[in-house]
Amino acid sequence: MVVKIADRQWRYSRFPSLPLFGRAARENRIETLHAERESLSERFATLSFDVQKTQRLHQAFSRFIGSHLAVAFEDDPEEEIRKLNSRRGELERALSAHESDNQQNRVQYEQAKEGVSALNRLLPRLNLLADDTLADRVDEIQERLDEAQEAARFIQQHGNQLAKLEPIVSVLQSDPEQFEQLKEDYAYAQQTQRDARQQAFALAEVVQRRAHFSYSDSAEMLSGNSDLNEKLRQRLEQAESERSRARDAMRAHAAQLSQYNQVLASLKSSYDTKKELLNDLYKELQDIGVRADAGAEERARARRDELHMQLSNNRSRRNQLEKALTFCEAEMDNLTRKLRKLERDYCEMREQVVTAKAGWCAVMRLVKDNGVERRLHRRELAYLSADELRSMSDKALGALRLAVADNEHLRDVLRISEDPKRPERKIQFFVAVYQHLRERIRQDIIRTDDPVEAIEQMEIELSRLTEELTNREQKLAISSRSVANIIRKTIQREQNRIRMLNQGLQSVSFGQVNSVRLNVNVRETHSMLLDVLSEQHEQHQDLFNSNRLTFSEALAKLYQRLNPQIDMGQRTPQTIGEELLDYRNYLEMEVEVNRGSDGWLRAESGALSTGEAIGTGMSILVMVVQSWEDESRRLRGKDISPCRLLFLDEAARLDARSIATLFELCERLEMQLIIAAPENISPEKGTTYKLVRKVFNNHEHVHVVGLRGFAAPLPEALPGTADAS
Repeated sequence: MVVKIADRQWRYSRFPSLPLFGRAARENRIETLHAERESLSERFATLSFDVQKTQRLHQAFSRFIGSHLAVAFEDDPEEEIRKLNSRRGELERALSAHESDNQQNRVQYEQAKEGVSALNRLLPRLNLLADDTLADRVDEIQERLDEAQEAARFIQQHGNQLAKLEPIVSVLQSDPEQFEQLKEDYAYAQQTQRDARQQAFALAEVVQRRAHFSYSDSAEMLSGNSDLNEKLRQRLEQAESERSRARDAMRAHAAQLSQYNQVLASLKSSYDTKKELLNDLYKELQDIGVRADAGAEERARARRDELHMQLSNNRSRRNQLEKALTFCEAEMDNLTRKLRKLERDYCEMREQVVTAKAGWCAVMRLVKDNGVERRLHRRELAYLSADELRSMSDKALGALRLAVADNEHLRDVLRISEDPKRPERKIQFFVAVYQHLRERIRQDIIRTDDPVEAIEQMEIELSRLTEELTNREQKLAISSRSVANIIRKTIQREQNRIRMLNQGLQSVSFGQVNSVRLNVNVRETHSMLLDVLSEQHEQHQDLFNSNRLTFSEALAKLYQRLNPQIDMGQRTPQTIGEELLDYRNYLEMEVEVNRGSDGWLRAESGALSTGEAIGTGMSILVMVVQSWEDESRRLRGKDISPCRLLFLDEAARLDARSIATLFELCERLEMQLIIAAPENISPEKGTTYKLVRKVFNNHEHVHVVGLRGFAAPLPEALPGTADAS
């Protein structure tokens, strides 16, 4: 066991890392392994779910790529976005300018509308505008306004006194002419009151002195005095009630007097005002020359009728003007909409014209820069119509698609050039094809830099060479029997070489595989073709003696005649004939492995493990390389020891059994194995290098730690694992 002492120090311990003796140790080990198996099972289930999820994501991503791969060959959307943003900015600026103009027009329209409404309001008063007496009337109204303001100020100053006089308004409103009668009544009431007071005083004196009266009939006097007192008391009460009534009447008369005085004052002021107004009116009538006679009413009525007629005419004229204005507004709206549509059409056409001019400038620049102006500027095309040019373009496009189907670069350029909005891309495609052909001109055969002329000369040269080749083929033609014999001899030679490889593969064994062999058989259809060529060629001389068919084409026709059930696809007879002349197409090879009791099994993915499949393929590859080494050694005449290296990446995908199978195979075949894996595979053999990336002071360093396996050293096997963390 290897024990780590420090970061770079290790030592070897003779004690194992796990105790192996005793039942307790074994039981503990079994429990540990059971727990580890449970954890591994759980981890395996988790990883299986993750693998399924990753596969689904990969399938979804593949479908996404397959569906949207054409997006990568489309135009740059950011360029379109920038153009649209610039276009939007221009439209917004134009829209803002149009809105400002529209706002100004609307303001002017509102002002005009207000003016029209003001004129409509002034039309009924048009006669007043023609009246010359308006200034005098304004002055009169101004004087009345001043008087009203003066009255308001008077009320504001003497409001308290007016409030006090308000209860006696009825008295003040009485007739002032009754004032003298009221005064006389008041004096009479005062005199009556004084007389009553004197009588009451005298009666009181008499009552106080009635004891001094000594009459004989005192009893009657007493009764008479009491009656007199009652009468006097009644008279006194009557006098007091009359006095109170007289006092109330006096107060009412006084209030009525004050009211009458106020009414008199107001009537006097109204009389004076109306008299002044009448004088002013007389003066105005005299000034304007109006005669206040019997015919004035008739003249006024005639003038009124005339003014009513003018008013009706003005109203009808106003209605006509309003209808005309409405019609003008509707027509203006229609013209505005037409103007907006024309502006949009103009902007679109302007944009198209600018784009076309920019494309034309780009086309001319490309043409001049690449020197293809003479080829593209053809005057006869100017006299063709658009349909004829479009038909020529479609035919040329179909021919070009077939011509550049095998060239990825030209195919992509052709796909991009199909955009009708970018005509310069067609010139770019022409330039690309021109450059492609120019690079492939055989300067040793043709002396020109123009690919079109070179193609024409090459067509002439090709026809000449084809004719010469036909003549030479007729001179050097071989029989179909000789061709069949040559192919059979070649097949026999290769079968012998494969048998020699099988002799070497018999000693190959690894894992459960005891031996490997190759089985080579001739295809039945091709074997039938060889039999017909060698024995029945006289029946098909119509193909091989034809001057219109080459030997390869005749061979392909014969193959199709013998096997009509086979679909040849889009391949030409020349291509099929060339394939039939290759002996490798006549052979079918299978790989078989011997797995002990199972016997010989066909090497398929389901029959072998991953390590066995890799080992089988590698053993065949090694035997082929070994045969190359033997042949090279025989040809050079030197004994050279080859260096056999086998590189394996992502080895962590293989299990431990597959890794052990590879180690065993490399050990037996004397090969050196170099493995790269993200984790440690097996430190028992070879040397393991651990690479750790560290960052110190913003600088990356790779820390390398080497560990040699503690098993028996094998210089031939060097598994190297790279653990990057």
